[in-house]
Amino acid sequence: MGLFTKRQLLPIVLNTGHHMEQKQPAFRDTIALLESMLPVLLPEADGEMRAEPIYGLFRGDVFPGYISPRNPYSLGAIAYDDLNYPIFHLSAPPAEPRPAWDHDLLVSVGVATAPGPSAEVLWRRLHDLATEEQIQTVTSPDGWPTLKAWCGVLCHPGLFLHPEAAIWLGDFERALAWAVIRDAR
Repeated sequence: MGLFTKRQLLPIVLNTGHHMEQKQPAFRDTIALLESMLPVLLPEADGEMRAEPIYGLFRGDVFPGYISPRNPYSLGAIAYDDLNYPIFHLSAPPAEPRPAWDHDLLVSVGVATAPGPSAEVLWRRLHDLATEEQIQTVTSPDGWPTLKAWCGVLCHPGLFLHPEAAIWLGDFERALAWAVIRDAR
């Protein structure tokens, strides 16, 4: 059974990640924040997951989707031996009454820092995750990007419970990708 019936589906317009261009200091601060989190966040063993709350992401004067210190979103990462970097998962505090630890998964983000076998595996892993969760994709698992570096995003049903996140999510994904690319250098 799906999360919503056909009559309950609401359209969400996603920001593609260029909203912050007028707010460059905040974007640079967000990249720096994510870069500082990577050493703590990056798992070391295959299948290991780590997660950390995110405080101070996109200050309230920049975006209405402000993440408060009392109720932070969290960023998790799951390692795979055949990937250069883990797949990241952004979660939000539960929109409905549930235990505080039971967050709503918004997006899964994969960042390929270079073309090659790891980038191909990452693309397929994101599609496998979509298949496992019965999420329809608009791309094919066999048609991975051949760009030098790229960021793939899988939107989860939990995003519909937090439409305010759509305002800043594209910028967050871009900032995370830049943090990972800088870390890979």
